[in-house]
Amino acid sequence: MKKGFRTPPKTLTVELAGFPRRSLMVPPLEAGSHEQPARVMPGRCDEPVRTRCHYKLLDVPIMECFDEDRKALMPLPSTRFDPIRWESGKADRYGRIEIDSNRYLAGGKWHGGKLLAAVGWDSVRITDPSSGEMIAEYPRRYGGASSTLQDPA
Repeated sequence: MKKGFRTPPKTLTVELAGFPRRSLMVPPLEAGSHEQPARVMPGRCDEPVRTRCHYKLLDVPIMECFDEDRKALMPLPSTRFDPIRWESGKADRYGRIEIDSNRYLAGGKWHGGKLLAAVGWDSVRITDPSSGEMIAEYPRRYGGASSTLQDPA
């Protein structure tokens, strides 16, 4: 009898890592922005924590352990950190720039020109790289869209 490779059994860590996927994200959330799931997920995440007990301290709810840990947390920094990613690109013949498979309209004046975009988690700011002047600002879209975001004004 020949022994082959056997997959080791799943550990507790692997099981716990899969818990949010199996329990909290079913059915899958569809969102156009980060703000939509941010309103729904805290309620979904807090519910199991209030009812489940700690895996080592079998009679202590997880929420009580978290409250104890929360007292030891350090305060947040006083200065705000705004994470953005800078992307440069060339506008097409209509003055659109493509970022993450989505098109944002800078305007016909900018067709064929180099543009610089500050991509944040919730917005995209298009600027002129030579002067630093902001040309347009749009809410950031996630997923490939077939339409172009444009300023209605």
